[in-house]
Amino acid sequence: MNNLDSILSEIIEVRHRHKVGFKIIELEVVNNPFIGNLKLDFCDNLEELEDYPFSSILIGPNGTGKSNILRTLINLFREIYTLVNSDTAKRGNYVQGGFALSYLLDGQLYSFGNLEYDENDNSLKTYHKKQKLWAKINDYENNNFNEEIKKFNLPACIVASSIMVTDKYPYLSKEELPTYNYLGVRSSRRSSGTRAYVRKTVDIIQSSINNNQSEFTSRLKDILEYLELERRLVIRYKPIYKKQFYRNDITETEFRSYFEHREEHFPKRETDLWGTSRYKKIADDDNLVSRIVEFLKSMDQKFFSNEELEDKTHIIYDVMSEKSLVEDFQMINELKQLDLITYPSISLKKKGSEFDLEESSSGEYALLSSLIGLMASVKENSLVFIDEPEVSLHPNWQMQYMNYLKDMFQGYKSCHFIIATHSHFLVSDIKGVNSQVIGLKKEEGIKPIHFKNVDTFGWSAEDVLYNIFNVASTRNKFVASDIASILNELSQGDKNEVNILSKDKYETILALEAALKENDPLKKVVISILSKISQ
Repeated sequence: MNNLDSILSEIIEVRHRHKVGFKIIELEVVNNPFIGNLKLDFCDNLEELEDYPFSSILIGPNGTGKSNILRTLINLFREIYTLVNSDTAKRGNYVQGGFALSYLLDGQLYSFGNLEYDENDNSLKTYHKKQKLWAKINDYENNNFNEEIKKFNLPACIVASSIMVTDKYPYLSKEELPTYNYLGVRSSRRSSGTRAYVRKTVDIIQSSINNNQSEFTSRLKDILEYLELERRLVIRYKPIYKKQFYRNDITETEFRSYFEHREEHFPKRETDLWGTSRYKKIADDDNLVSRIVEFLKSMDQKFFSNEELEDKTHIIYDVMSEKSLVEDFQMINELKQLDLITYPSISLKKKGSEFDLEESSSGEYALLSSLIGLMASVKENSLVFIDEPEVSLHPNWQMQYMNYLKDMFQGYKSCHFIIATHSHFLVSDIKGVNSQVIGLKKEEGIKPIHFKNVDTFGWSAEDVLYNIFNVASTRNKFVASDIASILNELSQGDKNEVNILSKDKYETILALEAALKENDPLKKVVISILSKISQ
C-alpha cells in the first residue's frame, strides 16, 4: 500500500482516457501461517493497462509459497464477498494473520485490510490480533466500515485453473462465492480423479455450446491447431439398459413402467433403478417424458441401428461438425440424471489416428482440458489464476505458453492473469509491456524479487536461470557482465587502492562464489575479487 497517492493520481489520469478493467495492485500479509510476512506488487505499469490483458508471473522453486499466495488472494475476495452480503461487519476469517489488498476495477481503487495504517507516511505498519478491518475506495476512508464495504465491487469472475491433484485452491460452492469458478481435478473438497476431470471438461463444452456454439467451435479449432491435433473432438457416451430403453418402438407407457414396476422388468435387481428418484420428479411432466422417449428412439436410429456406422455401441458427437448439439445435449443431461447413460469420454485425432484423451500424453491431456476450461470461463473484468501450467508440458510448449495465452485472450483486455510457476522456460519469452515478473526465494522466510518492466523476450534458458533462479554458468553472458560491473566499481578512485564495494554488488559476488562450479574459470576470478576485498 506504499505510494498510494501516486498510484491514485495515475489511476485518475488513466481513467479519463480508458476504462482499465480489473487489476490487482498489491498484497501484503503479516504473520500468515503459510507464507509468513510478504509484500507483492502485482501491477506497477498503469500506463499500459488499457492495451493488453495483464499477466503477473510468480516464479520460484518449490516451497516458496506460490500456490498459497493464490489461495490467499481467492480467500480475501471471499472475505469481501461475505462482508458485502452480510448484515453485520463480521468477517469469515478465511485468511489468518494481517493482510492488506488493493485492486483496481473500472478506474476505482479498492483497498481492504486489517493492518495498522499510518496516515502520516501513508504506509502500513504492524498487525494486532484485535486490529479492526478497514476499507477504502480511491484512498477515502469512511469511519463506518460496514457502510463503505457495501460499496465494494468484485471482479466479474474469479477463475482458478490447475491440472495438479494437490492444488491448494479452495473448493467453494456457488453460495460461498458465486463468481468463483474452480477448474481443477477435484470433484469435491477431498476427492479427485481424471474421470471426474474429463466429465467436468465435457460439462464445460456442453455449457459453452449452449451459450454460443459457433464461437466456441471457432476457438476450439485454434486450441487443436496449437496442440497439432486434427480438427476433431469426439464425445462418447455408452448407453445403460440399451435393450430396454434404446429402441425405435419404445412407448411412453413402457418407459414409465420400467421405473414404476422395476420388479417385472428387472427381476434380478433388489433395488429401484438408480434414476428412479429423478423419474419421480418428472413423472407428471408429460411433455418432458414424451421428449425423452422420442430422443431414445432417435438414438437407436442414429447410432445403434445405423448400418453405416462401425461403432454401434456408443452415442457419438463430433463437437466440431455436429449441428444438433444444443438440443441433443439438453436430452443427454436428462439421460444422465435418469442414469441411462455412462460417464462420457473424449477422443482426439492426430496424424490420422484416433485416441482417447485419458490415454493421450499427459501434456496434451493437461493443456487441452485447462485451455477449454479457461476459454469457456473467462469474461471481461476477470481475475484468472493458473497454477503451474507447465506440469507435463514439453519445454517447447512451455516457452510458447505465455504468448499463446496472450493471443487466446487478446480480446479480454480488462482481465488480470496471475500465473504461478517454477519453470524458467515459461518466462523465457515475456514482453514487459503487459507483464510483471515476481521472483520468490526462500531466505529466512519468503523473499520477493520484483523485476520492474522485465522483458525476457529472446532470453536463453541460462539467462532466465541466472536472473531469476540465481543459477550461474560460464555460458551465461549475465555472469560475465556482473563480474565486469563489480570489477569496474572496485577500480574507481585511487589506482593504488581497491575501492569499497556496494552492498548489492558484494551480495552478488558472494552468490556467484556459491553458484559457480569449482572447475569454472570464472570461479577463480570471483575468488580473487573476494580475496582483494578481504585485504
